[in-house]
Amino acid sequence: VNIELINLVVRSPENIRGVGVQYSRILPLKGQPGVMLVTYEENIVPGQLTGFWILRSDDDGRTWKRIAHVREEVSGLSSIWNPTLFQLFQTLGDLPAGTVLLFGTSIDHDNSIIQLYASEDGGYT
Repeated sequence: VNIELINLVVRSPENIRGVGVQYSRILPLKGQPGVMLVTYEENIVPGQLTGFWILRSDDDGRTWKRIAHVREEVSGLSSIWNPTLFQLFQTLGDLPAGTVLLFGTSIDHDNSIIQLYASEDGGYT
């Protein structure tokens, strides 16, 4: 097996600890050889609402394109952390097999909740 290190560089406008991107996660899509999704936590500007980018590679990770940006806009909490991607291998309730799930934690100083997003089109929406 040949494994190559691939770097995706996203720069923070300031050199501040905790600002930038972190906690990246990758998901090879079942039944789609060479197709992978990546997500990561974004905190570019201190005090602004953060989000998760979803990137897609159709060529085993050689190239990537941003396909979606998920921002937590329901709870009003100040940031979202720790994204995780998962693909359903079988139907679960109303969600068909192949659905991509994105989990994240929304937090502020006093509260935290787990957010769940579902995409039936491979992460685009």
